[in-house]
Amino acid sequence: MKLTGMKKGLYSLGPLTGILLNANKRFLKFISDIVDPSVGIKKLKKVSRTLKRLHTHGMVKKVAHTYKYYLTRFGSQVITMGMKLKTMVIIPELARAYEPFA
Repeated sequence: MKLTGMKKGLYSLGPLTGILLNANKRFLKFISDIVDPSVGIKKLKKVSRTLKRLHTHGMVKKVAHTYKYYLTRFGSQVITMGMKLKTMVIIPELARAYEPFA
């Protein structure tokens, strides 16, 4: 969301107050949705474990001195093969398994 610039003056305090109150309400709603902080920690650990496994198998590589990863050529081939396997084999077999018995 892009906002236009506001003039720095006494007359812009009213609109600025409304913008800041709305931002505060969104932040409080976000915080109130987090009932148990251990859930967020578990999700973070799961993501870390998944990235570690993908890195170990050579499917992703870490960009040096950052928190970013990129997909390797091998990883791209694995994903493409998985998508083809899903669309050409798994989905048709599941559809055949759930056909009504004649």
